[in-house]
Amino acid sequence: MNRSLLVAISDFLVLSLISMGSFQTKPPTTESSLPGAAIGSVEQDVFASLGEALSEDRKEREALQAEKRTLERKRAGLEGDLGKSREENARQEHALAEREQKLA
Repeated sequence: MNRSLLVAISDFLVLSLISMGSFQTKPPTTESSLPGAAIGSVEQDVFASLGEALSEDRKEREALQAEKRTLERKRAGLEGDLGKSREENARQEHALAEREQKLA
């Protein structure tokens, strides 16, 4: 019974919507006859703000890329220093081992 009641109610609603709806085609309106002619200026404002946001994002990206290059150069220098320190450490250990052999 619940299902048949639901079908009857939905059928009534669909028929009511169909009878109230107007399916006549309206003539196309031109942009000059639209009541919201100021929409163009709003769109221009939105595009302008999006353009500003894009340029700011590009500047930030360029700054971050420059910082990245600087940090990569520093890292390369530190890696070179680390390599030199390891070589020096290895030479000192070798010299220490030779001295210990002479003492023994």
